[in-house]
Amino acid sequence: MDDELTGDHFATTTTLRMELLPPPPRPPPRWNTKKANWKLYQDELQKWFSNYEPAEDIDQLNQDLTGAIQHAAEKAIPKTNPTNRHHKD
Repeated sequence: MDDELTGDHFATTTTLRMELLPPPPRPPPRWNTKKANWKLYQDELQKWFSNYEPAEDIDQLNQDLTGAIQHAAEKAIPKTNPTNRHHKD
């Protein structure tokens, strides 16, 4: 209890001693679509599709298409530099 901060009730002061947490990890890089080479992207997907033999399983088809899109994006779209989300305040 703090006897100098008086009024109808006594004020309570609390002191917490805590260690600072480490900064959170940086976010993963994102695609910079403004600098994409869309022709190369389309060519990569067309190359994949021309050699692709569809699977019978819908889940496998989904996985194959997702992989093809990611592969084409890796070749044709640069990534951004992630910013630091840790603020001192």
